[in-house]
Amino acid sequence: MKIVKYAVLFIIAAVLLYNSIYFESLSEHQATQEPAEFNSPRYGLEFWKKLQHKLIDAVPAPTLLALLHRDMQTAITKYGRTLGVSSNHSYLLQGSGTLLKITDDALLVSIQPPATQADVAIATAFIFGNDIRDASGLVAVSDFPSTMEFNTISSEINKMVSNTVLPPVLARAQVGQRIRFGAATTVSEDDPQLTPLRIVPITLEIVD
Repeated sequence: MKIVKYAVLFIIAAVLLYNSIYFESLSEHQATQEPAEFNSPRYGLEFWKKLQHKLIDAVPAPTLLALLHRDMQTAITKYGRTLGVSSNHSYLLQGSGTLLKITDDALLVSIQPPATQADVAIATAFIFGNDIRDASGLVAVSDFPSTMEFNTISSEINKMVSNTVLPPVLARAQVGQRIRFGAATTVSEDDPQLTPLRIVPITLEIVD
């Protein structure tokens, strides 16, 4: 009888031990782990590198400006990028022109002869907003787990503009120089501000 009793106890213990052990695949284990913390500086740097290639296809500034004045809906359809349902549309553009005036917050540049009127105002202060992020077409809200992370991209991009793109040019800028730029802008259908068009530089250089 003792042998039977011990055998029953052994079987019960084995069943309890088996049920207490849980096996899961590596993929299941990884899926239940906390997601890695979003590294916004690193993502911003990767975004910035990709952005340089996007500028190759940026619309020439004179073309965009002429179309915005003449037929805004065509400009939106052909060149604009819109985040969600919005009356604000963002564009990548590139061009060059003559520096007419240096203000506290912009370089006023004429991109068309006879170089008497500022067509674009290249922002040099108060660099904020989502112009570059939205104009790039490189990211979407759905790519990120939260809108907070999506919004931090713009913050990192704007820091690069303020800390890297602008200082070398501002140190040398003089009225009459030729300025070459790659930039982003956002235009509202409801209240377009086109003269001059405020743009946020992505690349900026003095060419003479």
